[in-house]
Amino acid sequence: MLTLTFGTRQLPSRVVLYSYPEVGRNGVPDETDGREERCLFAEGSATCWYQGREGEEVRVFADRADLGEFLVLHAAWPVLSTQGGTDDVDMVSGSWLLRIDP
Repeated sequence: MLTLTFGTRQLPSRVVLYSYPEVGRNGVPDETDGREERCLFAEGSATCWYQGREGEEVRVFADRADLGEFLVLHAAWPVLSTQGGTDDVDMVSGSWLLRIDP
């Protein structure tokens, strides 16, 4: 089991884990060789999920058996506008490339 911790207590609205067997000379994975897994919120039968409780950092869990050597972890958080209304929801996101030792 792989556990990744975000340095935030704000739950993301979306977490996606991309798995690749290798990266190119430029450090970028070949998207055609990758696998995409949308992580579910809370533990379940999924191979990837994330959780967090009030006052705790957000953690992402993934089944290591299903992962390649290189991972791209992508997460997005809602940013609510002070102008009001639910139509004004913007997103901020981040992606991290990780190498997992066998």
